[in-house]
Amino acid sequence: MSGHVQILLSTARELRKTPELKHALGKLTRSALELVHAAQSSLRILDAEGKRLLVCARTGPSVHLSEFTPFSPGEGVVGWVVEQGRPALVEDATSDPRFVPRPDQVDVPRSIIAAPLHGTRGCVGVLSMARLEPPAFCEDELDILSLLAEMAAPHLDVARLAVLSQTDDLTLLYNRRYLDDVLPREIDRAKRYGHPLSVLMLDLDNFKEVNDRHGHACGDEVLRILGDRLRAFSRLADVALRWGGEEFVVLMPETNGTQAREVAERLRMGIGHQPYATSKGDLVCTLSMGVACLDAGDDAVGLMRRVDDALYRAKRSGRDRVT
Repeated sequence: MSGHVQILLSTARELRKTPELKHALGKLTRSALELVHAAQSSLRILDAEGKRLLVCARTGPSVHLSEFTPFSPGEGVVGWVVEQGRPALVEDATSDPRFVPRPDQVDVPRSIIAAPLHGTRGCVGVLSMARLEPPAFCEDELDILSLLAEMAAPHLDVARLAVLSQTDDLTLLYNRRYLDDVLPREIDRAKRYGHPLSVLMLDLDNFKEVNDRHGHACGDEVLRILGDRLRAFSRLADVALRWGGEEFVVLMPETNGTQAREVAERLRMGIGHQPYATSKGDLVCTLSMGVACLDAGDDAVGLMRRVDDALYRAKRSGRDRVT
């Protein structure tokens, strides 16, 4: 049995049996790199409105400054694949009109292949690969990627709904529903192994004034920028999410209270004191933060209540601080 067939069979079994969809989708991008040599592979799905392609799995480094950079249908190679519903082979990205460099581009791919992911209602995603150096991809490699995408298609609708249900539409961070799912498991793991676990809750100070003075569209710009900054500043093991409105949460496994406060202070200074470049000009919105570390008697509700109380004390005592 050839190596390619073995990889495809292993991937099919994992997609069928793995209850953790994030892990299963990660297996898909890892398998792509086992089948075809490349710098990275990415899996993007359309959001609920069909307006943005969101990264839900990647193996290898992003070619953008933010690894979550979204694309629109028709934009770039992956957008072209979604719009046309057919695969693409780009031998030289620098001369192909379908390739669109982005402002946050850190590497320009030399060659790209991308295959559509078809759900029950048409094309709902793209599986793509990039090489930064020659040689260019060939038709046989595109066929292999397309076969992998076709094999994954029956699982994609379920995966897409699961990912979208746990993603905040505006910031592309995880949402409160995701925290409700993951926090009890993290608490159980921390207690079982005696490891620390901390939670940080932050709030944009005087955010209502931004909406009242500049409009909600400008306020949305600030929230999107804050989401990008949280992704960039958070550590690899941290989980950043939008709690609701202008409140955000960072879940910090393997982190005690002292360490969590240090992280919070770095975030407050590194994010909250930097202007937000919006369509209405540069705006400054400081951050108030509360920190809580898991106690022996805590459950998810109790831990979140304590971090919410800590945030309230930070707001009440003058804002732009950590308690």
